[in-house]
Order: sequence, then structure tokens, then C-alpha cells
Amino acid sequence: MAAAGRANPRASHEDGMDILKFFIAIMSFLTVLVAGMAGYNWSRAGQLEQELESAKDTLDEMTRLAGNKEFLEMIAKDNASKDLVDVLKKDLGEHLQQTASRMGISFTTFEKQGAQGFRQQGFDKISYKFTLDKLNLDAITEFLFYLQLSWPGLKIEDLTIAESRAAKKDDPFPGWKTTVLVSIFRPKGT
Repeated sequence: MAAAGRANPRASHEDGMDILKFFIAIMSFLTVLVAGMAGYNWSRAGQLEQELESAKDTLDEMTRLAGNKEFLEMIAKDNASKDLVDVLKKDLGEHLQQTASRMGISFTTFEKQGAQGFRQQGFDKISYKFTLDKLNLDAITEFLFYLQLSWPGLKIEDLTIAESRAAKKDDPFPGWKTTVLVSIFRPKGT
């Protein structure tokens, strides 16, 4: 029995060492796995940071271009050339009203001034006078700029801008009241 007792402690000691070696091997494997995942995530975070910086630079460039007056004019010209009217067939009044409606602008007054002079030179002058009220200057200039680009030969003959009246004295600035006289020359008989 003494021999059996001696053999048993040694066997359990070896079993303990085997379990310890197995535990160390598992922990080493897990350490390598976690280190590998951390390395992968670190590199992925670096890639995402570079993508984010690139996207931010692109956004900054787009913001800079959006504020560039020449770029905005090129866009307006491009849009206007797509919507260029056939000046011999389309009615100017109808075009003015459709354009205003499309841009969310309403006329306070709108009247045709009639065909005027230049018949001896073979042309009729057609004019419209309209009033826009309570608009900011950006909306007014965009509307007038678009009109001139979409109708070749349209001339803004008179432009009067005054401050719109507020409903109450203490109300915030209501915008501008703008009266515009536009004209075109059309060959006689069309």
C-alpha cells in the first residue's frame, strides 16, 4: 500500500501539470487571438479615419464650390438651357407665371403692358409688369436671373425695390416689395 500511495501522488502531480500546461496553452491561444483582433480593429480604425478625413475634405470642397458665385451661375445657365423656351411660339405671360409657380413665387400684381412701337422696324414690343412682395433678395435675384437665361432676349427694363410693409410696427423685417417691368421684342406677325 505504501507503493500505491507513492505512485498516486506522482500521477496526480503529472495530471496537475498536464492541466496547467493545457490551461497555459489555452490562455496563450486566447491572448494571440485577442491581440490579432485588436491589431485588425486598429488597422480598420485607421482606414476608417482616413476615409472620414477624405470625406470631410470632399465636403469642405463641395461647400466651398457651393458658395462660389461663378459655379452657381454655371448651374443656373445649365438649368436654363435645358428649359429654353421657343420664343416665337410661347406666350411670355404664361412663361412668367409658370416659372414663378415652379419656384414657389406668387405675384401680387401681374399685368400686360401691351404691344408697343417698333412696328416700322418689323418688331412688336411685348411687356409685362408684375410685383413680388415679401421676398428676400436672394429669391428675387434667382427668379430674375432664371427668367433672363430661360428666355433669350428678355430685357428687365425697370426694377423698383422697396421694403415691404410689416403687419405691425414691431414685426420682424418682412422682406422686399419688388416691381419689375420685363419686355421682349418679337418679329411682327408671330
